[in-house]
Amino acid sequence: MVQKLDDEKEIKDRIGSSIVVAGVKFNIVYDGMERYCYLCSRKHGNDCPTRARFEFLKKLRKGRTTKRKFYSDSIMRHVNSLALVTDVAVMSGGGIGQIVNAIHHDQKHEEVIINAGTNEIIYSKTPDEYVYTIEKSLEKLQKLTEE
Repeated sequence: MVQKLDDEKEIKDRIGSSIVVAGVKFNIVYDGMERYCYLCSRKHGNDCPTRARFEFLKKLRKGRTTKRKFYSDSIMRHVNSLALVTDVAVMSGGGIGQIVNAIHHDQKHEEVIINAGTNEIIYSKTPDEYVYTIEKSLEKLQKLTEE
């Protein structure tokens, strides 16, 4: 029996979320039913605002050429490459030298942006060690740009 109810709350109260038939429990699912969304961590019906935004950004980026690539340590691990309309490569715990090595083995881009140095600060015991590490890493980067 199908019964049309005017109030959506009344539907939820009367239908419930499950039914037991002959000792077997069946979940009740209907169009527009609020469920927990693992993507946005909220309860909602069919339309997930986070999914809609993701699909919009995906369409916006599609067909555009990505001339540049953004390399970073874990500081930028939550960067959304769809929103930036560029490729993003993140190396957790990576120093400048390790990121430069990754650039060397990656596909070529016209422009490369590097955001690094945080891990050098964390792992250097003295300022001299930090400066030495940065200088050696920049030498690697200079060599890469010449190639």
